Amino acid sequence: MAGKSDLEKVKDNPHAQKPSGFMGSLIRLVYYAVDYYIGYWIEVHAKLAKGPGITLFDRYSYDFVMDPVRMRIALPRTLIKLVMAGAPKPKLVLCLGADPEVIFARKPETSLEEVCRQVMGLRDMCDGNPRAVWVDTGAEVADSRDTALRAIQQAMLQR
Repeated sequence: MAGKSDLEKVKDNPHAQKPSGFMGSLIRLVYYAVDYYIGYWIEVHAKLAKGPGITLFDRYSYDFVMDPVRMRIALPRTLIKLVMAGAPKPKLVLCLGADPEVIFARKPETSLEEVCRQVMGLRDMCDGNPRAVWVDTGAEVADSRDTALRAIQQAMLQR
């Protein structure tokens, strides 16, 4: 059997690759921040200005603060927060989370301790952000779906 490709290794363990050094991390962070800042105005805002619509992001600027190791960034969280603070804020943030043990049982790519840390961070971010809605992915799929759809519908009605 052949060895796993780099992509398969990262998929199996998103923390498998070592973070870049300081300069590499800073360049990566600035690159993504500029992509969020400018890309938003070119892609998202331009479309929304033409009429109603919805744009979905899987992993947004919040992920750089929550899990910098996944992004191969080794910088102080305060610096990451500062750089990403200027990223456009979505009208709605769906925080998909569950009991850490449930998540770990489904996807044991990282340690249970890391899953707990990330779930707590996500919960804190969600609780402190009036635009965020917690979606319990440990519930039945239909319940999670309905929670997300209600939040999207409510956000669309406020436009």
